[in-house]
Amino acid sequence: MHKQYGITVKDVLTIDVVNRLQVVAGHNGLGRFIKLVNIIEMPDIMEWIVEGEFLFTTGYSFREYP
Repeated sequence: MHKQYGITVKDVLTIDVVNRLQVVAGHNGLGRFIKLVNIIEMPDIMEWIVEGEFLFTTGYSFREYP
């Protein structure tokens, strides 16, 4: 059995600095462990992201797709 270390997405959302953030998709993944954090503002990110990455975005690059 593989043991996971770190903090879950749900736990991160309880930290004072980010507790006002809103999860808009992927609620089923709140129990996943975060391996690294990245800030990204480009619409075509799929080739750049890796498993376990916690992405922050303002959503600006998606402004035309509410």
